[in-house]
Amino acid sequence: MSDRVCSPWLLAYTHFLATFSQVFEDTYGFGQGVAGLSYLGLGVGCVIGTLIFAKFSDKLAKKHNTPEHRMIMMMFGGPFVPASLFWYGWSAQYQVHWIVPIIGTAFIGIGIVFVTASGQLYMIDRFESEGSASAMAAITLVRNSSGAFLPLVAPPLYAKLGLGWGNSVLGSISLTFLPLSFLFYKFGGRLREKYIFKL
Repeated sequence: MSDRVCSPWLLAYTHFLATFSQVFEDTYGFGQGVAGLSYLGLGVGCVIGTLIFAKFSDKLAKKHNTPEHRMIMMMFGGPFVPASLFWYGWSAQYQVHWIVPIIGTAFIGIGIVFVTASGQLYMIDRFESEGSASAMAAITLVRNSSGAFLPLVAPPLYAKLGLGWGNSVLGSISLTFLPLSFLFYKFGGRLREKYIFKL
């Protein structure tokens, strides 16, 4: 269920990663050895996202004690993904100083941590000990399939549309899925009552 919420963000994220070496080597003139440092922004964002998520997620869940309250962190972090895709794409398109797209990648790191961790914890809380391992296996299967095949689409996408519009397409796709976390938060309890999980 929550994998439907996570997948669009992961699709955008997978495509986004496919452009790193091209952007920083071709556009900014980084050598192959230095181009790897462009991932620092993303790494710093993931660390910041993990620290914030670790501090607040369990507090929110314990306070309200329902799986749907895992969606609160996704509601906060979800908008970081489309915003940072637009930021990264257009700053690289116009060849703004190299630090600007790298700062943009830090925000996608924060957003992806919030989205994926919230989705996974929602599934664990929703299916509890009886079915959480199977739910996590299903999420992993979808995520790994996306990670394996979607990068094949990235080069033609960016070749045709460029970095600005290519990332805008991905940002727009992820933007349209933002309401899903709010809908799961509001109606998830009713869905759980209607479709009771049994082994």
